[in-house]
Amino acid sequence: MAMRKILVDETNRELCEHGTVGFPMTVNHDDLWAFEGKSVPIHWHNDLEISLPREGEAIYQVYRKSYTVRPGDVLLLNRNVPHSCHSPNNSHARYSTFLTRPDFICGEYGSDVERRCFRPFLQNSAVPCILLTSESSCTRTVIQKLNETEALFDQKTLCYELKIKGLLCEIFGMILCEHQNDLAKFVPANQLELERLEQMLNYLNTHFESIISLQELADQVHLSREVCCRMDIILGFCVRNHSGIGLHDTDIDFFRPIVFQKRTAPLTYYASMRLFFFIICVQSKPGTYLI
Repeated sequence: MAMRKILVDETNRELCEHGTVGFPMTVNHDDLWAFEGKSVPIHWHNDLEISLPREGEAIYQVYRKSYTVRPGDVLLLNRNVPHSCHSPNNSHARYSTFLTRPDFICGEYGSDVERRCFRPFLQNSAVPCILLTSESSCTRTVIQKLNETEALFDQKTLCYELKIKGLLCEIFGMILCEHQNDLAKFVPANQLELERLEQMLNYLNTHFESIISLQELADQVHLSREVCCRMDIILGFCVRNHSGIGLHDTDIDFFRPIVFQKRTAPLTYYASMRLFFFIICVQSKPGTYLI
């Protein structure tokens, strides 16, 4: 029997898609002994991941911190978080893995559910994961609903997709409410977005004469192509708020410097970067870029 392998690119982004475009979630029945080296190598993806241990202990390495999970625990991994998994002394470990695209649950970016419920977690660099132990008040109920989700996914009865989405909303609602105090201590979303935006701008500036794909640009900050498209809107917002003008205004001295994130640069620089964003987004996926 062939051993399983996690295929990644040069940035360790997993290449395998989870679920389908029409139903962007999946449930895997994983066994560490089925993977090469009896372990899952470091990788990251744009999906949220929930690990539900079934047998034995597994050690997850998330950034520089290790988490030991065993039956009765639940581990929620944030999107775009590098992680790996192995078992102590290569002992047997089985677990169910639930993977879902965030917008399948929270809806469009900017919606009330995304902004108020999910953003404090999704854009929180201080909380790469949440571990629910058997002592947590909601763990037993979460496990029960995860078991229901797995059964529905395996059986695929009528309207299983709708029932699974409802269960996932309940599951994430319980987990996020249980850890609302931790999620309140996060770097403001705008600041995190600005940091990512600056990274992309620097990359564009450094490779201005090269052909750059949207995926290549998104990989620099561990974002999906769709989210990368939206960063141009954030750029326009930042220029307006930090300079007091809009890029679509008519009476503008485009050669006067403006201060952006405590850095001074000509407005032409940011205007050209927005144009570059537009070209890349349209060429990569026509029809998805709206402004």
